[in-house]
Amino acid sequence: MSICVRNIIFIIGLILVPPLKAETADGVAIPRLMVLGELGTTEAVDEVLVLANEDSSNEMRQQFVFTALIRIGPSIKGDVYAKSILDDANASVIKVRGALGYLSSHPQGWMTSYALTYIAADKVGEIRCMAANLAGKLGLTSSKADIVSILNNNSIGDWRIHAALGLAHLVDSDEFSTLLQASSLGSWDQKLVLEYHGFLSAMTEEKELAVNNLIRRSEHFLALLAFDFMLNQNKLSLFKQLGIVRGDDESVEVSNPYFESFFRMLGYKVSGNIDEFQLDKLPLI
Repeated sequence: MSICVRNIIFIIGLILVPPLKAETADGVAIPRLMVLGELGTTEAVDEVLVLANEDSSNEMRQQFVFTALIRIGPSIKGDVYAKSILDDANASVIKVRGALGYLSSHPQGWMTSYALTYIAADKVGEIRCMAANLAGKLGLTSSKADIVSILNNNSIGDWRIHAALGLAHLVDSDEFSTLLQASSLGSWDQKLVLEYHGFLSAMTEEKELAVNNLIRRSEHFLALLAFDFMLNQNKLSLFKQLGIVRGDDESVEVSNPYFESFFRMLGYKVSGNIDEFQLDKLPLI
């Protein structure tokens, strides 16, 4: 499908699904949030925040607000909203958890204070796990002891995989394996986070060989890790070789919506033609 045809379909989609009015019912808002997460526009961010600020008590709706913001990609307004949640002492666990997950999707130095605040032992376990993930991505080695304590706390349950993924950014392979084995994290989760750490610590040539498998995995965080590597390292030949982009001598596009979502979440787009294309950073919306 050409880029032109896709744009026409996109415009028609916006016409068929008009913006919602205030006080939207949860049964309408949740599907709408799913649609908005695929649009990647300023208008989509605005509408997500309208739905968020209606302050529904529905937990699934609260969760889908941040899922939509993550899928749209980094945005200034999304950052401001996440900060407002994390600065609110009365925010629900689901909102705080979602806000930390959103920040972890594009870690930046200003987020450090939030990671350190919410990883503290007096916070709810699942919130600590999300803060641990952010702390690891920010390279906060001072948080290693807190993350290890979270991993060893059986009462937190499966949320600990997020803490383990954070730890993967802070320690070498031997230490990571030892700490993971000492925890009671499930065997499947251990397998996945070991694979994640293995990719992080691999040499560039090894990563290039591994990405074809990872980008097609159902485990979203592994696919995202592979795309992050290729985008940040400007691996243009890999994108063509793996069929992630397609085009002709006049244009280039991402080959399917699934792959396109990773570009959007990581803040990139493609331009040019298939023989001479480039990766462009998207402006913050």
